[in-house]
Amino acid sequence: MKAYLLFTLFISCCLYSQKVYITQNKNEANYKIFIAKDKSNADWVVMKTKWKNQAKNGKWFFTEWKNEADILVYISKDKYDADKIVYFTEWNTDVKFDK
Repeated sequence: MKAYLLFTLFISCCLYSQKVYITQNKNEANYKIFIAKDKSNADWVVMKTKWKNQAKNGKWFFTEWKNEADILVYISKDKYDADKIVYFTEWNTDVKFDK
């Protein structure tokens, strides 16, 4: 029973982890994103965190290492080229993120 509980906790942490790497190659990115200046225009409202253990659904921890990342993003300068429009919030209650 303990092993099952530990396995479930491990899987749930890994599934919702949001370690993000910004790539310069849009072909290797999971998502091409455009950074919005207005929350109402965003598909995703995410929050940046400085702590890796806080990275979860909608809270992004930016990593310098591609192999550590769960999501690879390319930041597009053209919103029509982007898969998702992202707005960065400072408030946890504003987060809106769905893969």
